[in-house]
Amino acid sequence: MLPNSALPDADRRDTGPVVSPLPAAMTAALGDLLQRSGLRHVQGAVDDDFMRVLSKADGKKAGNPEFDPSLHDLSAADSFWLGCRDRNGDLVATVASRLLDARGFLESCRTYQLWYGDKIRFTEPLDIVLDRYDRLPSGATAFMGAAWVRPDWRGHGLSWALTRLGYFTAIRQWDLDWVAAMVFAGIAQAMMPGVNYGFPRSDLFATGYRVPGFSRQNLFLLSMTLYEALTLAADDLRFLIGNPGLLLDPGFGDQLRARRRSDPVANEAAQGVPVVSLAS
Repeated sequence: MLPNSALPDADRRDTGPVVSPLPAAMTAALGDLLQRSGLRHVQGAVDDDFMRVLSKADGKKAGNPEFDPSLHDLSAADSFWLGCRDRNGDLVATVASRLLDARGFLESCRTYQLWYGDKIRFTEPLDIVLDRYDRLPSGATAFMGAAWVRPDWRGHGLSWALTRLGYFTAIRQWDLDWVAAMVFAGIAQAMMPGVNYGFPRSDLFATGYRVPGFSRQNLFLLSMTLYEALTLAADDLRFLIGNPGLLLDPGFGDQLRARRRSDPVANEAAQGVPVVSLAS
């Protein structure tokens, strides 16, 4: 049965993670989807072993310093990564999340501390151009990233499932206000339906971001409030429950397109929002 999708402001504890049954229901439904598709998900600590996993990931072009434990003091209390393994036990996808106190979000980005901590100093600050501060995360924020899908599994909907599993695992684990991520312009401006990753907005955030070994990049901020994340959970849970035989396979995209044609909510969410990837 679909949990009550009403999302009142009172749907929060004074302390601790959100009370709503939607994140738990959504993580269970996503786990079932992965299992039907011959996959199983694992959860681990963001540590040196995870950095080695990312460094060996087939087709991954750049690292994720924001999850590097040599640059940040990370623990199981404030970070995690999720992976998917195939029937052979091989890792085919990842995503990670970090709990941030976003009250200092702008300054940590301007100084590059969000990515490199206090150990690497940049003399030239990041040029932040965001002009919609109502879209800026504040308070407790799950910062998502380190997303990767092995090339032979791309186009199967795995990133749709695993990023959502990351969001709702974070919401269950932490007392959140926002979920956010950063992507490069080439990804954010792909102009494909935004329903793939569920973020309701993608805003130009900064220009001239410095990436070792690459030209300077523009950064886009992806963000959603807790309320928007719970609304996403309700909408996606209806989709999963209404398609009990759904599989993560090359036909998954057709299912999403059919959903957009038949579901006014999903169709509206997809309009004008580019498909985004949390990978870098």
